[in-house]
Amino acid sequence: MKKKIIILVIGVLLISLFSVRVYAINKYLDIPKTVEYEKGEVVPYGKDGTPIDGDVKDGYTVKVLESEIVSKQDLIKKYKIEEEGIENILGEYFYNVRIIFKNESNKEGQENGIGLLQLNLTGINYYAMMDSLVFEFMNPDMPGDSFSIKEGEEVEVVVPFGIIPSSHDTYEGLLKNPPKLQITGYPNRKLISVN
Repeated sequence: MKKKIIILVIGVLLISLFSVRVYAINKYLDIPKTVEYEKGEVVPYGKDGTPIDGDVKDGYTVKVLESEIVSKQDLIKKYKIEEEGIENILGEYFYNVRIIFKNESNKEGQENGIGLLQLNLTGINYYAMMDSLVFEFMNPDMPGDSFSIKEGEEVEVVVPFGIIPSSHDTYEGLLKNPPKLQITGYPNRKLISVN
C-alpha cells in the first residue's frame, strides 16, 4: 500500500512540475498580432520583419494589384515556358499575384531589400511559397527573386505561388476561401487580401 501511495505522490509531483514548467515557458510568450489589409491598399513594411530574414524593410511598401489562378498548362502557354523547364514545375495550378513594391524612404540601398521567397500565401490550413523557376519565366527582366529599389522608385512583379492539391486546398476551395499574402511575421503578421 505504501508503494502505491509513493508512486501516486511522485506522479502528482511530476505532473505539477511539468505544469509549472509549461506555464513558466509560456508566461512571456509574445504572439504576433495579425493585421489584415485589402487588395489595392498600400501597406508599409514598417518595423515588422519575418522570422526568416530577421531584417526590417522600413520605408518599403507593398500593394497587391490583382491575382489569378491558372492551370500549369495555361501558365506554360501564356508565359512561353521552355521545354527544359516544364518537368521542374511542381504545381498543378498557380496563384499568380501582381504586386508593386515601392521604396518610399529606405536609404540603406542594396543592404536592405525585398526577398520574394519570404512571402507566402496563407490559407485556412496551409501556406504556399513562391515558385522561383516560374518567377524567372514570368519576370524575365528581373535579376532574381531578391532585389533592392532606389528611394522613390517602384517595381511591379507577378509572383507565382505553386498550388499542389495534395498539400493545399482544392481549386474550388481556393475560390471559396482565397488565401492572403503574408508579407511580415513579427511583431505584426501583415496579411493582404489577394481577391
